[in-house]
Amino acid sequence: MRDFLFRVNFFEFYSSIRDTNIGHAVLDCLCEYGVTGICDFNRYSDMESYHLSESEINCMKMLLAQFFDSIDKTDERHKRAVINGRNGGLKGGKFGGRGNKKSTGTARAE
Repeated sequence: MRDFLFRVNFFEFYSSIRDTNIGHAVLDCLCEYGVTGICDFNRYSDMESYHLSESEINCMKMLLAQFFDSIDKTDERHKRAVINGRNGGLKGGKFGGRGNKKSTGTARAE
């Protein structure tokens, strides 16, 4: 089990789906993958509440692949941040951030 971040674009994608069966299947699949790391698409064709066709399941796979990638990358970043925090953070008195900031001091001619 793992935690996952339900992003705004996940909700926008879900709310744009007009068919309620597909929408509920997409939401269940996103949550299942986010928490367990796997999603069994075959169960959506067998469940009585969904009754999705093979073409609808293939469409779901294609559309959700980008969201699964986003969930995996977010999980990897979180794990790296936790490990970095356990190791004491950045070493040598360095500050966090993106790259080295160059001095933009303005020299005045007097």
